[in-house]
Amino acid sequence: MTPDRAQAAAWYAQHLHWQVFPCHSVKGGRCTCGSSDCSSPGKHPRTVHGVKDASTDAAVIQSWWSQWPDANVALATGAPSGIDAVDVDPRNCGDETLLDLEGKYSELPCTVTSLTGGGGCHLFFRHTEGVSNCTLAAGVDLKTTGGYVILPPSIHMSGRRYTWEGRPNETAVAPWPAWLLELARGRANGQPHPAPPVE
Repeated sequence: MTPDRAQAAAWYAQHLHWQVFPCHSVKGGRCTCGSSDCSSPGKHPRTVHGVKDASTDAAVIQSWWSQWPDANVALATGAPSGIDAVDVDPRNCGDETLLDLEGKYSELPCTVTSLTGGGGCHLFFRHTEGVSNCTLAAGVDLKTTGGYVILPPSIHMSGRRYTWEGRPNETAVAPWPAWLLELARGRANGQPHPAPPVE
């Protein structure tokens, strides 16, 4: 059994009240689903209903990781866990995009942050109504109700672990900055080019 991911999943559920569920992992450079052309290695659900199966029930979580000891840990974002996540993907210039946005408006507040193992990061904010899963800007995606992100200490396709930069037991989850929330709400309402006010 791989106790770190099992213990982490249980800890998130018990101490943070985050709803979690198991996803496939990466072993030997391949997704544990066994498909040679898997489009989401280490990121797609092991359970039948995926994010809809997410739970804080200790017995359920123990059962999952007993059955799949190498499973990655996924967080059900949005209303179920009270957490929205901004996913920054450098492969699509997300880091540069975010720097440009911060330069235009204001720096993002210190918040719980995980590093993905692929050079990207997940920035966690308190869940707010009126936003939906969408692309905020090039390489910057919002994960909220109905979405999910992979949590540390899961294994990335790169072979590296997801790690905490701002740990959830040491760093507060920040509220959405006004300009970023306005951008997210604009995307949710179908506005192609939202113009959020400077915070």
